[in-house]
This record gives sequence, C-alpha cells and structure tokens, in this order.
Amino acid sequence: DLEGLFNDYNYCFKRLSNILKNHNSIQQEKRDKARKDFVKMFGDSEIDISRVKADVSKMANEIKTKISPVVIRRNRLDLKTDFEYKKEISNLSEVKDPEEQFYELTSEQSDFYNRIIRDYFSEKGHFKGAIYKPNEYESLKEVEDKLSEDDNRTFQQQRNLFDFMRRLLVKRFESSFGAFEKSIQRFLRTNRMVLSFIEKSGKYVMDRKVIENIYDDSDDAGDFTYEAIKEALKEFERNAKNKTQPKHTKIYEIEKFQFKKAFIDDIKSDIKLFEHIEQEIIDLNIIENDPKREAILETIKEVLNKEANPKRKVILFTEYTDTVRHLQKYFEKELLGRAMFCDGGITKKFAKELDANFNAKYKEQVDDFDVLITSEKLSEGFNLNRAGLIINYDIPWNPTRVIQRVGRINRMSAKVFDELFIYNFFPTDQGSDIVKSREIAQQKMFLIHNALGEDSKIKTNINPEENEELSTSTIIRNDYNQIVESHPDVIKKISVLPNRVKTAKKYDENNVVVLRKKGMALFSIVHQYENEKPNDEPLEKTFEELIKYVKCGPNEERLPLNSAFWNSYESIKKFKSNHKSGRSELAHSNQAKFALKTLLKEKRDDLNQELVSFIDTLLKDISKYKTLPTNALRKLSLRNKDYNKLIENIIDLRRRLGDGYLNVILNRIEDIENDVIIAVGNIKDLR
Repeated sequence: DLEGLFNDYNYCFKRLSNILKNHNSIQQEKRDKARKDFVKMFGDSEIDISRVKADVSKMANEIKTKISPVVIRRNRLDLKTDFEYKKEISNLSEVKDPEEQFYELTSEQSDFYNRIIRDYFSEKGHFKGAIYKPNEYESLKEVEDKLSEDDNRTFQQQRNLFDFMRRLLVKRFESSFGAFEKSIQRFLRTNRMVLSFIEKSGKYVMDRKVIENIYDDSDDAGDFTYEAIKEALKEFERNAKNKTQPKHTKIYEIEKFQFKKAFIDDIKSDIKLFEHIEQEIIDLNIIENDPKREAILETIKEVLNKEANPKRKVILFTEYTDTVRHLQKYFEKELLGRAMFCDGGITKKFAKELDANFNAKYKEQVDDFDVLITSEKLSEGFNLNRAGLIINYDIPWNPTRVIQRVGRINRMSAKVFDELFIYNFFPTDQGSDIVKSREIAQQKMFLIHNALGEDSKIKTNINPEENEELSTSTIIRNDYNQIVESHPDVIKKISVLPNRVKTAKKYDENNVVVLRKKGMALFSIVHQYENEKPNDEPLEKTFEELIKYVKCGPNEERLPLNSAFWNSYESIKKFKSNHKSGRSELAHSNQAKFALKTLLKEKRDDLNQELVSFIDTLLKDISKYKTLPTNALRKLSLRNKDYNKLIENIIDLRRRLGDGYLNVILNRIEDIENDVIIAVGNIKDLR
C-alpha cells in the first residue's frame, strides 16, 4: 500500500516539521501546537529535538529505499568510489569551503536593517497581513482542531499565505534594497486597492487579478466603478463554479464579519506601515548608496585583476529578478559593459552568447564578458565552467540551491580550475574588525532566522559537497564486484537458487530477517526473539539497516533452522504495516466508498449496467488497490445528497480512465516476476 505508506510519511513529516519550526516560536499558540504534535509522535510532553531530527533522518532513509527502484541517485562521492564509474571520472576540481565576506552598513542603515527584521516583519511584528487571512476576521476561531475539514483547510491556507508573504518580505530585504523597495511598492498598491474595493462594494475576494483587472489608477479616473465591481464579481462566481477545487473563491461580505472594524483597521495599519518604510528608503537613499553592491563590486574587480591563466570568471547568483535589475545599470557602468545579465527569459541569442563566453566545451569561444549576474533561471542545466567563483548575492535558504549553483561551474566533463570558490556576503557595521564583523553579522542572521522560523536556519560556511554520503547502492555494487572477482563460485551458486531461500547463521542477537522483492518493491522485516519465544512484533527496516543482519563472509557456517525461526517466519508472513494517515486522507476514501455504495442502493433509472459495473470497479480499487488520486476521490463524495452531480463526476471519471483501467494495472502486476523471498535466521547462542 504505497499510498498508505506515503500518507503516513506526509502525516509524520507535517508534525515533525511543525515541531522543528515552532518549538521555540515567540508565539505561545505555535509552541503549544508543537508540543501537542510531539506528544502525538513520541508520547512525551517534554520536547527533545534530537529525537525529532533522528525520526526525520530515519524517514528520509526509508523514502530513499522506497523510491530506489525508480530513481537513480548518484553523487560525486559515488562516482569517485564506484568500481566501474571511478575509471571514467578522475581529476575533478576541488570545491573550497565557502568564504565569509562582509559589507559595511552605516549606523542609520544598520538601525533600519534591524527595524525591518525585528520590529516590522518578525512573527509579532507590526505587519498584520489582514488581506491574506480574512477568514480570521469572519468569526472567532477558538479551537482549531474542532473546525470542519473545509474550514480548517481554509484557516491553514490563509495562515500559511500570510506567513509566506511576511517571510518573503524579509528574504527580499536580505537580498537587496532594490528588490525590497519593489516589494514594498507592490504591497502598498495592493492594500490600497483592496481597501478601496471594500469601501466601494462592501465585499472582498482573495483573488488579486479580480481587483487589479478593474482598478484604474490613472490621474483622471476613479479607481473603481460600481458596475465594474458587480460584473467582476459575477464573472468570478461563474468561474468559481467551473473549478473543481477552488482555493480562494469565496466572496467575503465585510458587513457580516464579527471583527469588521479590526479587519479594516489592520489593512489601514499595513498601508501606513508600507508608506512609512517607503519614506525611510527615500530618506536613507539606500537604493543609490547601496553598500552591499559596492562591496561585491570591489571583490569582483579584485578577482578579475589577478593574473591567471585561464581567467577566472565570476557568476553572481540571486534568488530574485528584481535584484538582477537593481544591479544591472550599476554593474554595466562599473564593469565597462563586461557583465551579462539574466533576469528571466532566455532567448536563442542569449543562450548562444552565454555558451560562447562561459561554457568551456563550446567550440566557438569568445571573451566578451567576465561576469554573469543571474537569477535562479541559470542554476540548472547550463555549463558555465569558465567561471571559477560563485558569489551568492543573497543567502540561498534552500541548501539544494547551493549545490545547483556550484554545479554550474563544477562540471565533470571539462575541468578548468583546480580549485573553485564560493563567497557569501553578510552585513556588519562600519569600522568593525574581522572578529566584530563576524559577531555583528551573526546577530543580524539571528534576527533573520527568528523572523523566518527555525526551519530556515542554514550553515552558510558548509561546503555543499561535504554532506555527500556514499549511497547503499554503491556499497553493494562494490561488495558484489569484489565477490565476483574473488569468489566466482559463490555467484554461480546464487544464479541457480530458487526464488525462495531460507538459511541461518551465527550472529550477536537472535532474530529472523526477511527480505522480499515483489515487482520493483523491496520489503525488509526483522523479528527479534529470545529463548525461542517471539519478542514483540516484527519491525519493517530500511534496506540500509538490514545489511548488518545478513552480511557474512564466504566461509560462514550455515546453521540448521530452529523452531524459533519458523515461529518468527510465520509472524512475519502475517505482518502488515500500519500507516498513520491524516483525517483528510482517510476521509476522502471513506466518503467516496459511502457515496458509491449509497448511490447503488438508490437503484436509479439513470444508472445503466455499464455504469454500475464501473462503480463496482471503483469500489474494488478504493478498497484494495488504492490507485485513485485524492482529487478523483474528492469528486466521488456525496455533497448535500446531490446524486446528479455524483453521477456526472462518475461519468467524467469513466470517460478519462476507461472501463478497464484497473485491469490494465493488474495485468502489469501479473507481468512482473514472481516474488523473491530470502529469509535469514540469526542465532546468538548455539547451546
């Protein structure tokens, strides 16, 4: 039951993630929720983060094992170590540990930096974000767990949207003053539009396009007209009815809000906040006097001025296209036109020019540009190995981004430099020495981490290639190759063994291990016993965990199977994984089954035999095979006893899937090779 298994992972991950993110939150309700989740997962009320991290790591290994039949996962360490691939891979560049670089803020800029992160956009900051969570102003949400499924989904979606917007402002501020200014201008305009829309119509929709499409901010026009609003809302409702799963399709009646005044006041408060920040940006003149881009420019010039053969070109990565645009005019002027810029779209002409200047394998190379300033658009799929330095203009909060960025210059196909460098830039105060600079930078990063949450913490000085670990696949391939070379007779014996094999050997604990390969799926189960009596229930293990139980030398003595082996083997045969699922996952399946069974009992005239047969197939699938996705199950629920709508959805599903869709899947299963089962009894005491 892969669906059940991954529902289990989803259920556990959401709770583990919430604990890690909010166990130290400044908001009491978030800390309480984290503690509640810890009790659910571990049974204790005292949160132990080491246990949470251990569970996350264990889950990651389990998922790796489950997807290994369909995913080939090899990192550079695997390629360097694998007996076969290492012959082809040699002489790779060394990626040096990231270097900390600092840019100096004036005292006024430093104070502004702290206000933005600590006072304005922290979890308890001045930013209200009312337009992203109108649901909270409709009525009092006292107990989140007692909300209906739909209400809870809306509540969580809007909470998450608000938190996303708040964190986005912090990230864009950390990226560049230019990107932050653009965000403040957009947020200000949006809040003004929403307030005007509410004042003119008494309504609000969480769909920015609806409001933007009828907003006219030209000097000689009113911002809204009543007729335009009425027509827009009608069209919005028509579109909403045609959507199968609308996210924000509700039209809010502001007069019906329990907290109407607070909603309007909070929108006005945000408008005032954005206006104040906009004025601060002007007063400080930080767009023109940007110490970060000045410091980075000096660093780039130092690198380019060093005599080197080949020349070490530079790539500057940023997460935001607004930051690229903020830098473009300044760097074009200061670097005398020798910088390329990518803020999104990639034309054929640009791609050709990029290859000619930065791809070491490109045949027609030129040297028109030394620096590439780009968004994440170029962090995947491009060879840029004529560059030997990556500058992260903003903090890459997602560690995968760091690996992708470095991967552009660290190419296995063509080594250019012996050493590759990564620079990360952090803010400090003017006149600080290196120790003080690091201390101030850490304080400011601490503020950002607090604003974004625990899950955003990164180790900016960690080499992206140091966390690589040798995959189990490589370890087994190497061990197998060694057996092939040293003990070919063993390989010959294995090739003629039946699909089901049982054996026993000496080990330092009593257990029975069963490895089962069914189709492409791999199951590994361990059952411990003492004095020939079963000890607890069988446990499902990852393949990595299983290896230590079954590994042995070529001369290991085979022992006879004892009665404890057969007792445990029978227990393992009856073993069935119990997967935790959130209430929504279980609810969709149960509601669909109930709706379909209820429909069959109705014996309606519009249910012909072919449709009844298809409904039987759906019930069989839901109960046993679970191949239907969640969105299909949602359509099969019976809302307000609307049988016509249910039948309409069944007919639509039948048209898309076909009558025999389940047979096609079952036939595929039959074509897969029969089960392979290997059982090993480990015996501690031979007396």
